[in-house]
Amino acid sequence: AKGDPKDVSTFAHMFGCWETLYVIKRGMEAAGYQGPEQRQALIEAVEAMTEMPLSREHPQGPKLFPGKLHQVFGQQHISRVEESRLNVMHTTSIEDGLYESDTDYTAREF
Repeated sequence: AKGDPKDVSTFAHMFGCWETLYVIKRGMEAAGYQGPEQRQALIEAVEAMTEMPLSREHPQGPKLFPGKLHQVFGQQHISRVEESRLNVMHTTSIEDGLYESDTDYTAREF
């Protein structure tokens, strides 16, 4: 809670909405999206966005998006509260969380 300094939360889940809106915006721009009849072009444009660098659009750090998986991979931060501060102790690489899958969404029509 905001009024309780012992209640620590980083609110990381809130950036998902922010970042998703920018992915949709970028996909719409890349596809020249004008309406629902271009849905497939929008999906293909988003599937082609493999790298998402650290930016205002992606404030939690760089991400990797294998289009065939429809899954975003990013860094993870291991933190510890020390002397009332949240300190990052370790940051994983994106590759630490990657996994192979036999799923290929790019082969489907939506």
